[in-house]
Amino acid sequence: MDWLYPTCNVVQRFTLRAFADWEVTGRENVPSMGPLVVVANHLSNLDPPLLGASLPRRIRFLAKDTLFVGGPLVRWFLGSYGAFPVNRDGADVRAYRWALNLLNNDGALVVFPEGTRS
Repeated sequence: MDWLYPTCNVVQRFTLRAFADWEVTGRENVPSMGPLVVVANHLSNLDPPLLGASLPRRIRFLAKDTLFVGGPLVRWFLGSYGAFPVNRDGADVRAYRWALNLLNNDGALVVFPEGTRS
């Protein structure tokens, strides 16, 4: 569903401009092409949509697999928005391969190294 991510970003940008003192600086430093890894602190559940609205290219996320147990609509939304489940209990080879494939195809990946909100 290629329409979900851009639609969400339009709504998020409008909302942030209308209701928050939102400013993004340094967007020119984000390469428009090629593999990209964005490493960020995870302070809120709003971090993924805020990053999506702030960065000038489509980004994907590694997300804890327990988020995907909320039912088929939740799984569809997370997957369509660009999240991929990762099992945090050990080395998740499937998630590693997914991330490597994404980067080998010039994708942009967001990683929250703490693995949870801080």
